[in-house]
Amino acid sequence: LYTLRTGLEAELFENFFARLGYRYFNGHYGFERPDLMELSGSIHGSGYSGGLGYIFNFWQQAIKLDYGVEYADIARRDWQHMVTVGWQF
Repeated sequence: LYTLRTGLEAELFENFFARLGYRYFNGHYGFERPDLMELSGSIHGSGYSGGLGYIFNFWQQAIKLDYGVEYADIARRDWQHMVTVGWQF
């Protein structure tokens, strides 16, 4: 089981960032229950992502708000949307 990730991030304007990324994953899954044994196997695929982020500066602290989207090439409905809030100190 492993995942490789790479990406780029650039500051477009002051405190406003854009990013692009690529992810490759490969792994094995299995079940111990006899009625689920036929579901065991391996999985591999690729994911492509993009996102935007903004850093809000407050009292010598920084709060980072990010929005990202990823398309992972493994099954139907492979789009994933993420919103994260981070506190940099």
